[in-house]
Amino acid sequence: VNDFVKTEHPFAVILCLFVISLPFLMTSAGQGTSPRQYGDLFDAAWGAVTRVIVAMAFTGLFWGLLILSDSLLQLVGLTIIEDLLEIDFVPPILTGLVFGLAVAVVYELADLISPQLVLRLLRLLMPMITVVVAIFVVALPFRGLSNLFGSLSAGAVMIGMGVVAISLVSAAIDRAPQSGVQRIWMKVFVQLLACLVPILGALAIAAVWVRVQDYGWTPDRLGAATLAGITFVYGVAYAVCVLGRGNWGHRLRQANIALSLGVVSVLALWLTPVLNPQKISTTSQLARLDAGDDISKLPLYDLAHMWGFAGKAGLTRLKVSLSEQDDQPALALIKQAQDAENRYAYSQATQGQINAEKSAQLDDVLGVLPKGRIIPSDVFDGSDYNDKWVFDQCLPPSSQTPSSQTPSSQTPTGQPPECVLIYVEKDLAEREHLILLSALNQEWSRVSILTVKGDLRSRTWGDRIKLGDDAKADVRAGRYKIAPPSWQSVWIGGQEIIKAPWVLAE
Repeated sequence: VNDFVKTEHPFAVILCLFVISLPFLMTSAGQGTSPRQYGDLFDAAWGAVTRVIVAMAFTGLFWGLLILSDSLLQLVGLTIIEDLLEIDFVPPILTGLVFGLAVAVVYELADLISPQLVLRLLRLLMPMITVVVAIFVVALPFRGLSNLFGSLSAGAVMIGMGVVAISLVSAAIDRAPQSGVQRIWMKVFVQLLACLVPILGALAIAAVWVRVQDYGWTPDRLGAATLAGITFVYGVAYAVCVLGRGNWGHRLRQANIALSLGVVSVLALWLTPVLNPQKISTTSQLARLDAGDDISKLPLYDLAHMWGFAGKAGLTRLKVSLSEQDDQPALALIKQAQDAENRYAYSQATQGQINAEKSAQLDDVLGVLPKGRIIPSDVFDGSDYNDKWVFDQCLPPSSQTPSSQTPSSQTPTGQPPECVLIYVEKDLAEREHLILLSALNQEWSRVSILTVKGDLRSRTWGDRIKLGDDAKADVRAGRYKIAPPSWQSVWIGGQEIIKAPWVLAE
């Protein structure tokens, strides 16, 4: 049960089930209210939202005053509050106690705290959100989809905006026609926003699907796909209600009831074998391996520790298959994942091998000058955090191949290098330096200074420099010179304040 809860999906599903079902339960238990009446459901839902918002604000105020009180007492040497808060169970219990007390007080004063204030404020945001979403939809064909498809974060942004749009439409139509938006131009905004929601949902589904095609299913992607599908269904229902003739507001209200019950049903499936995210994800990841993907690309740690019985069973089947093939490197990766105490330990165990492979790849893509020199083995070994930046910047092959390039300006792969490493003769302190020019195919390149022992001067890492096309061609062809500095450096205690100004001739 512990491992199941740690996946966070059960908690999120149960929370959403409770939140969405709460208005139906309240109207069923209350006198004179019915879960079949949209007005009763609307009042119960937004009343609960208002009480929670006020209670959260009070809880935040309480913690702010408690911290201020602790600071005040510490001025006279008393640490009573700090010592109390260091006890593990005190902060969550204290937060729950204050929050519950605030909810109780707000409930007693429900007549004085009306959700109409929250609804009116939300309506003020609707025109702005409608314009933003409309601009996004109009600009999308002209800006392209490269930043959209294949990115789970882009899908999450569109799902989030879709949920906001759905909430704003519901707030605008209110519980009844007489209490909803009245002005014609506001009704136009409501209708337009409702028609834009299915576009956001469809794009979110496409973004998640492309990600799944590349990397397979995981519980997170399955959750994103579920939310994207719900957003799309809501959008289609809203658009159909708005585009139809007659009382479109009434149709939207009735659609909200049916859609809410539908969401509850879908979320309930997450807690049944019908929609088991761990089993679906395990099957998908093992299918990737059968399709030819490398085992190092599989989430082995998740299979071993995070995906429950399904993940462990899938990993066991995989070990049996690999043992029959006598694939010892793959079996070693699985053992590392199973023996790792946590994700960080697993990452550290596997990162060394990955860094070694990437460092070896630099030999094929990094231009080294003068000719005949090689990349020192201890410069880009992955031990420094900035090495990852070098791998990301220099390993992808260049997409621009100038026709004027000479053979000397190309890497062993035949492509003009994205990065060039220049050896500089020893200075007065008997140190040999390396100048790394990266991102040469971009408008702004970067220049970094290192020593041959990999001792990185962090203050000179990644300084931006703008080189013209001729200068970039000269660098790749080895046409440069090392000249004396044009200003005096300041040395304090053996430390140079101004970086060594190696001058490149353009």
